[in-house]
Amino acid sequence: MISIGKNIFIAGVLLVLPLFGFSQIDTNRIDSTLFHREHIKNQNVDEVKVSGLKLAIKDIKPLPVGVRDMSLIAANDAADVISKFSGVTVKSYGGLGGLKTVSFRSMGSGHTSIVLDGVVLNNSQTGLVNLGQIQIEELRTLSLYTGYGANLYVPVSAQVSGNVIQINSFRNYSSKKTTLLGSIKYGSFNRKEAYASVSRSIGKKWLLSAFAKYRHADGDYKYKFLNGLTEESGSRSNNDYRDLFIGTQLQYDMDNGKVYVGYKGSYIHQGLPGAVILYNETTDERLKTNDHTIYGRGTWMKKNIGFNIYGNVNQNNLNYIDPTYFNTAGEINVEYLNRVAVLGVKFQKYKYKKYEFGGGIEEIVSSLVSSDSSLSNPIRFHSKAVLAFTKKYAFGILKLLISGQYVNENTRIGSSTNELFKVNPYIEFSSKRIRKLNYQHSGTYKNSFRMPSFNELYYNSIGNSDLLPESAHQFIYSFRFEPISNWGKSLDISTNFYFNRVNNKIVAIPTKNLFVWSMQNVTNVNIFGGDIMARYDLSVGKIKYKVFANYTFQKAIDVTS
Repeated sequence: MISIGKNIFIAGVLLVLPLFGFSQIDTNRIDSTLFHREHIKNQNVDEVKVSGLKLAIKDIKPLPVGVRDMSLIAANDAADVISKFSGVTVKSYGGLGGLKTVSFRSMGSGHTSIVLDGVVLNNSQTGLVNLGQIQIEELRTLSLYTGYGANLYVPVSAQVSGNVIQINSFRNYSSKKTTLLGSIKYGSFNRKEAYASVSRSIGKKWLLSAFAKYRHADGDYKYKFLNGLTEESGSRSNNDYRDLFIGTQLQYDMDNGKVYVGYKGSYIHQGLPGAVILYNETTDERLKTNDHTIYGRGTWMKKNIGFNIYGNVNQNNLNYIDPTYFNTAGEINVEYLNRVAVLGVKFQKYKYKKYEFGGGIEEIVSSLVSSDSSLSNPIRFHSKAVLAFTKKYAFGILKLLISGQYVNENTRIGSSTNELFKVNPYIEFSSKRIRKLNYQHSGTYKNSFRMPSFNELYYNSIGNSDLLPESAHQFIYSFRFEPISNWGKSLDISTNFYFNRVNNKIVAIPTKNLFVWSMQNVTNVNIFGGDIMARYDLSVGKIKYKVFANYTFQKAIDVTS
């Protein structure tokens, strides 16, 4: 049995451990997730900013770049916004309702944490977060960080990741008046969308907000293909989709801080169309997903010390149905129940001479229960701690961070993965901005790892409980140059050159057939790349012109012996 007390003790040790060194962490990964007949892989990400109907896109390494006007992006969801960044590849598994993941600099999505309103979105079953289900209407700011030192408002589990997508919705912005937002859309294939949100101040210190969004589509689009010399045509079947997203949040403003409590839920029901097979157009598999999250967070400042206490509970229920499967039961009807509970605390000390430092601890408990008797029903205790240190010099800024993670896992059926303890460093140096030439440099080293998902470890004939965590080393050199910086016009050029080394990459390898795969640590990968980003702003009277451009080069090489 796993002792909660043991994990709390280890979390305390993890917090103290960084006192003996300084560094940081980073994470990168590539996932493969499978539900019965569905094979799902994953993604990675870069950075952005959004304000109301305006969007600012930023690559924090080293500078902001992007598009400020939302009309220039024409995005449907967060994944569409992120796809505009350099170094980013968005993988979309289907249209409306399909999984959308992001790969940043050829690293898998498991190395990127997604933080929505201060809450890390978790799914320990698949290891994936669907960016296609983060609605664009509620976004205010969306940023991608590739690494930084102390940051009070980012949870520990996100701060120890290689990349962080930090999203703030309209619910985090106070308004003295009642604010109403709404939209209705209609598109091809009977696609319908309706969105509404409201926020209102109650007295001087309370803010109540709520939102709801409904989407529906038939997805019965026409197709044609050549079968020998004969042209076949048809209409996509069992491709319908509908979902409902709801949420509410109550905020209380104190004299020196804020407290948030809220709820977010989603209900999704969709068909799985499968491949087009001649003379057999019957597809009837269904997928139902319900997700519920209750969260709370309190942040406050006292003199030059900031505190952030946060927690959330998430329950994700997935139901896969195949009513005509050829087995003794004549069907497949299986449910997966993934639960995650998070509790953490962070602190940050500002302006202590030329130093700043901060740290935090976090405990995550996650479990997976299934009606499939062959699943191991695992439960995982994951303790994380971090200590960050920043020193300002006359010629630049040094950031050091060290993190420690301890993982203890049990299964109700079969063997479980081994206990794990790892320490990961991060170091970054940014030169002082040379005002006459208007340029600055920065160099970064990040070491990180990501745990295998429950599906990779235990999914019946596919999982491998002996999988090792995927580890990564990242080296980044960044350079920013602003040759034009006058009133009314500016030119900003940013470049990044990087080398990533991924060890023990987790991949899915076909074994018996295309359905029965094997999860293995088989690959070492070297990733070389660079990108250049340019932004030109020009103001003429009350008219503002903005031009953005970026170019990315990446080369990923399998160097397995």
